Amino acid sequence: GTEVLVLPAGRAAAAEVRIDRVLAPSRVMPGEPYEVTAVVTSTHDTEAVFRLVRSRVPLDPVRRVLRAGTWPVTFAMKAGEEDAGGALDFEIFLQAPDAADTWRENNTGRAHVRVQGESRVLLVSGKTEEEEALVACLRDAGIEVELRTIAGCPAGLAEMDAFDAILLCDVPSRAVTPAQQEALRQYVHDLGGGLVMIGASRSFGGGAWQRTPVEAALPVDMDIRQARHAASLAVCIVIDSSGSMAAKTADGRTKLELAGEAAAEVVRVLGASDEIAVATVDTRTTWVQGLDQIESREAVESRVRSLRQGGGGIYCATGLRDALAELAKATAQMRHVILFADAADAEEHEGCDSLIEGALREGITLSVVAIGRETDKDARWLKDIADLGGGRFYITNDALELPRIFSEETVVAARSVVIEEEFLAVFAKPGQMIEGVDWDASPSLFGYVGSISKPAAEVLLETDRGDPLLAKWHYGLGRSAAFTSDARGRWAKEWIPWPGYRTLWPQVVRWVLRRADSSAFTIGTALSGGRATLTIDAVSAEGRFRDFLKLRIFAAGPAGSAEVPVRQTGPGRYEAAFDSGATGSWFVTVAEEDAGGWAARASVPLLIPYPAEYRTDGPNLPLLRRIAELGGGRVIAPEDAAGLFRHTAAPVRRLHEIWRILLGIAVAALLVDVLARRFAIPARRRIVAPPAAPAGPAMRPDTSAHLYAMAMDKARDALRVL
Repeated sequence: GTEVLVLPAGRAAAAEVRIDRVLAPSRVMPGEPYEVTAVVTSTHDTEAVFRLVRSRVPLDPVRRVLRAGTWPVTFAMKAGEEDAGGALDFEIFLQAPDAADTWRENNTGRAHVRVQGESRVLLVSGKTEEEEALVACLRDAGIEVELRTIAGCPAGLAEMDAFDAILLCDVPSRAVTPAQQEALRQYVHDLGGGLVMIGASRSFGGGAWQRTPVEAALPVDMDIRQARHAASLAVCIVIDSSGSMAAKTADGRTKLELAGEAAAEVVRVLGASDEIAVATVDTRTTWVQGLDQIESREAVESRVRSLRQGGGGIYCATGLRDALAELAKATAQMRHVILFADAADAEEHEGCDSLIEGALREGITLSVVAIGRETDKDARWLKDIADLGGGRFYITNDALELPRIFSEETVVAARSVVIEEEFLAVFAKPGQMIEGVDWDASPSLFGYVGSISKPAAEVLLETDRGDPLLAKWHYGLGRSAAFTSDARGRWAKEWIPWPGYRTLWPQVVRWVLRRADSSAFTIGTALSGGRATLTIDAVSAEGRFRDFLKLRIFAAGPAGSAEVPVRQTGPGRYEAAFDSGATGSWFVTVAEEDAGGWAARASVPLLIPYPAEYRTDGPNLPLLRRIAELGGGRVIAPEDAAGLFRHTAAPVRRLHEIWRILLGIAVAALLVDVLARRFAIPARRRIVAPPAAPAGPAMRPDTSAHLYAMAMDKARDALRVL
């Protein structure tokens, strides 16, 4: 008797123009013409302007007349020879008059096209002008290399997919966003790409890469607390607690809270034999953590996170004087001060120079971290005292950067990870990377960044201290390598003219290159309700179905990466599904097991530019009518919403089963009857003498009296039993 009433809700139908999807070939050949097609839906006749962006390069706008309905809008393209071996990422933006378009959120679409060709390698360097030797070496070996500055580091997986290997040299972790770091990890683990980190003063631990997603993808551990050659360090952190530190940041925390988190990051970097002190300063110094060794890391972290707000500006001379006095108690081999101050409000300059010069004579160095801009009134002075103190100067207007800056500064201050001394490479294990090189004739290297090899890594070359020089491993579907010295004129100046240099580096890069076979599988994708469905067809070169394959599918996207279960559903056909979320760019990779383990065979993008609700023009009325029909109800118009509470259905009669009730009554009656029979007591009767018999002939004894006597005997027997 339940009645289903349906009230359609949602936005009313209005003028709308949207891009439903963008169609493009997944792969093209260099020089091949192809088309990128935007499937556009318009509720009215209108004009629209399409703006195309091809791999970050805007193309000329295109004006088109749109008719009511759904129509393809096609753009002719051609893959250039320079695109060979890479990928092209297309973004299409639609602009229509306001009167013809209600929602702007659905006016964008994306497509991704791979261009067949030789493998391409990206080299990202902090000093591109010093990479000529490595670039020339790789190009002479037939490897196509693109050299970029740190600013050109790919923003996400779509850009990274254009390369089969990425090399990082002299790139600090704080120059790469957390999203980029995670994308680099996914690029190796889920897309099967190659990654090489090359040593320099800002690589590995020197660039504070410890405990990052990139470290997880590399074969070495960069935690300086584990380094055998680490010298003990005493650090005193002086933090500005003036009124300006109460300002909120993008994530809702204050600058002072983030400074406390940065101090906690220093605690995590230091070893158990190191010493730390933390103080806040406004017009006076308040000690949060006195100088002491880190016995309980959690307790120290908790204290340094609980910083209290002060007032006024920071008195720099007061803070430095108290910090130097505290460091005088230190027993560590190295002593260092980190001063954190507002670049627009650093007071009490007088006397700082003499304090810093005296500290430097005692072996105490100073670095400064400033919050603000380089144009702020005290920024130049803060840089000058950092230079005077033999340390480094950092300035940022984003307080969220503070933890990474403090971590990097602590690692650099320890100097235990950057070892600058002459040594010879020591052969540790044979491998494809180092074949054909005469290591007995190798010249000296003049420095490297200390690290520790991971248990699953293979170390091919070592330093004379036993630290890894060249290590490699498999990570997920990809490969990565670490070379802890450099490949340029600072530490490898004698290697560059050596013939082994020109043999080693092409072999290192070729070993990590991605090895995808696009002809192995055909992958189809479909989206519905925030869930992606994959269809993989496996057919051999001879046209035969490939059944019972051992496959693994990896999906990498904005929500992270995961392995997706796959099952065979037909001859040569396999299917999988996963939650794709509302928006984002996903890359799905199919891996197959062979003699060498798991190898990436094919990869396709899954691009979701906007949520699915922007693809509809209103409620799904046919579905709602069907639901109302099946439920015996009706569809209610919005203007008749009060009808929701009006019951119009006919009365409904129902039959109820009562056999259980009757059965219960019968059982109860039976029990009562049995009890009554078992425990019944006969009622007393009065004995009345029978009347005298008339005179006459003799008769037999009275039969009634005899029966009565027998009944009384039975009654007595019954009473005895009770």
